Amino acid sequence: KIYVFGLWIPKNAYLRDTWNRLDCFVVFTATIAIFFKNLFFFRTLRIIKLAVKSSEVKLIISSLFEAVPAMGNVVLVCSFAWLIFGIVGLQLFMGSFHYCNDGDIINKSDCNGTYTVIHRDAFGEYEEENEREWLNTRYNFDHIGAAITALFECAVGEGWAAIMLTGIDSQSDTKSLQPDSRPYVAIFFLLFA
Repeated sequence: KIYVFGLWIPKNAYLRDTWNRLDCFVVFTATIAIFFKNLFFFRTLRIIKLAVKSSEVKLIISSLFEAVPAMGNVVLVCSFAWLIFGIVGLQLFMGSFHYCNDGDIINKSDCNGTYTVIHRDAFGEYEEENEREWLNTRYNFDHIGAAITALFECAVGEGWAAIMLTGIDSQSDTKSLQPDSRPYVAIFFLLFA
């Protein structure tokens, strides 16, 4: 093709067509990958060389590239919605996903000192002294970054139910999680989903 059409100077030269530039890039990187065996990733680009030869695949790839600017508007609207839900989540749950590692303690002010845990096994039972700590859950709504991370997990992960149940168990920033304290906050997670 380079010999017939010319490299760059003529009007319909090889490198003046976008698909031919892509083809040239794939051939160039495949040639480099031959000499450097650890660059096996570039070998996968050879599939693109096959796609360049098919007009249907060219149409699909062109359509995808033309759709990218319109997707920016969708991402902007979704980001704005996540920000709003993040701010509402801050108002509902800020500081309320904390708990004391001693399950008998409800108030933050009482979560100090030590407590005894009794372990039983085949050899008998033994006691262990633990320091009380006021802990936070992995996903929480303590600041906007954590709120958006928790909402991201609710949107794409399988942990959304655990986050919703923690929200239902939450009380305030000075009280530990207690089962079914605020069942009405499930509406927040259902509206977000």
